[in-house]
Amino acid sequence: MRIFTRPRVIALIALGLAAAVFALSMGFGPRSQRPDPQPPSASATSSPAEATTSARTPPNGTLFVDTAGAPIHAHGGGMLEHDGVFYWVGENRNESNRFESVSLYSSPDLANWTFQHDILTQASAPDLVGATIERPKLLFNEPTDSFVLWMHWENGVDYNQARTAVAVSPMIDGDYVYKRSFRPLGYESRDQTVFQAEDGSAYLASATSSNADLNIYRLSDDFTEPVALLTTLWPGAYREAPALFQRNDTYFLMTSGATGWDPNQAMYATAPDPAGPWSELLPVGDAEAFGSQAAFVLPVAGSSRTSFLYLGDRWAGARDAPVNDSDYVWLPLTFPTERSLSLEWSTALSISVSEGTIDGVAPGTPFREFHTATDDRCLDAPGMEGDATAIIYDCNGGANQQWQTIPVSDEEILVRSRTEGTCITVRGQLLVLETCSGSAEQMLSLVPEGPKFQRLAFEESCLTEGDERSAVLDACSRQLLFDPTS
Repeated sequence: MRIFTRPRVIALIALGLAAAVFALSMGFGPRSQRPDPQPPSASATSSPAEATTSARTPPNGTLFVDTAGAPIHAHGGGMLEHDGVFYWVGENRNESNRFESVSLYSSPDLANWTFQHDILTQASAPDLVGATIERPKLLFNEPTDSFVLWMHWENGVDYNQARTAVAVSPMIDGDYVYKRSFRPLGYESRDQTVFQAEDGSAYLASATSSNADLNIYRLSDDFTEPVALLTTLWPGAYREAPALFQRNDTYFLMTSGATGWDPNQAMYATAPDPAGPWSELLPVGDAEAFGSQAAFVLPVAGSSRTSFLYLGDRWAGARDAPVNDSDYVWLPLTFPTERSLSLEWSTALSISVSEGTIDGVAPGTPFREFHTATDDRCLDAPGMEGDATAIIYDCNGGANQQWQTIPVSDEEILVRSRTEGTCITVRGQLLVLETCSGSAEQMLSLVPEGPKFQRLAFEESCLTEGDERSAVLDACSRQLLFDPTS
């Protein structure tokens, strides 16, 4: 995460679902508390039924739910494939936004996730009581047959400690034994990741010098200690949120700028070795990484190819909400050449772990305007405290006039405000902005109107303009038509 605080650039919301069946079928749901943690079980380490077909991930920009319908709290996390099972580990915070646990989930197909265990909690060690734990990542050390958990540790009061912390377990879903927190080789360490190369060696990359620089270290043979500082990258560039991975003979390092909770332009560099030499920083994705920040990059190796999955967080702190309200953005990485990287938006993904393929579903842009077809006016979120009525206002290019349409079924969508983090909800004739819940009152549809236009409809009514520019529902004979290219 970050030291710096900036004005919010983009409002990012949590997406909930009211009905359990709906939540399970779509893979996203309400931010209710999940059931009590299950103890480690044999099923967590046994081989799953082989996934032979593609599985569809939940919509991007939502808070995914597990197979029990509970929110997945694996924020800032990482993944590890072990014995044919994918494990997802990440942050779970309490109401004070401090460390509650490091939670572990498992999946056979990267789409359906089962909660396994809180592998590290405040009860694990005195050092963890009241602490801040960020960006946990897992490694498997074959010589010791153990799992090693790395994370960023702070005292819960400030960000001045700048330490890494390590815990170990003989079982991936076991209770991890906390070893200690420390500054690697004496250097500050904040946002961090760990990575195991194809030759078995492992590395730590972490932001240092108050995030101004980025260090890469080689780890010990048991993966619990840094033994050598290999390089310091881009001094004074303020790069954080490192995600390090290898494709063939090239190492890639994705990073983010230091802009608080707000998203910014993701950059990447390449090298023939973790020690370098590293290339210059190059942009990837759009100017805000599609409203996300990189957490991890996962190779998905199958019979057809090896694909790479970008795992990003859409931090709720950008809208002054708790970390546990943050959403997930998963996108496929592609490689125009051996040493170049591309990141494109998709609403969701279709993944075949058996074949190693990751395909985007409904590509496009994450936000659009609802620009009227007959004049220069737009659907607008007025930015009032509490629930507010959507309005029709002169187009101004502002973020308050940008919306995300999230498919719920073949015909229904949710329409979410970029700035307010709320969804259009039908209350009588009014269209008000309320917390996204997936309720029946939020199920809208975009209906083609002739060859050039669309109307926004709810059941048998359509969006039009009411008194004082309010957005209301009325007979479709009075509908506003929107330009679908806006």
